[in-house]
Amino acid sequence: MVAHAWRSLVLNMGRASMDTSYRRTAPVPTIRIRLTGSRDDADTLLTTLHGIDGIEHVEELEEPSLYPRDDSSSSDLVDDNGTELFLIEVQAADGLHAEAVHAVTEVEVSRLGAVVEFVDEF
Repeated sequence: MVAHAWRSLVLNMGRASMDTSYRRTAPVPTIRIRLTGSRDDADTLLTTLHGIDGIEHVEELEEPSLYPRDDSSSSDLVDDNGTELFLIEVQAADGLHAEAVHAVTEVEVSRLGAVVEFVDEF
C-alpha cells in the first residue's frame, strides 16, 4: 500500500513536470540525505531513489567517517549500536522531482524503521 502511494505521487509529479510551456533556468536541485540505519536500509533507499523518473544522479558517498556525527555515537550508547551513517546525494531534474525525493525518502525510511535527515551540506 505504501509503495503504491509513493509510486502514484511520483507518476503524478512526472506528468506535471512534462509541461513544456515554460523552462526553468534554475540549477539542478541537489538533495543531501543523512541516513542512520543498516546497510540493507541504505541499499533499499538507494534502489528506490534510482527508480524515480526525473532523477539525474544518485550517489552514496564512500567515506562517511570523514564527516563527523553530531550525536552520541562516540559514547557507544545503546541507541547507536548496530546502526551506521550513510550519506546519499541525489540530483533531481527540477524542484518538483526534488519534492518527490523528499516524500519517497520519508515514506521508505518510515517503512524500514531507519532515521533520515535532509541537510544543506555534509
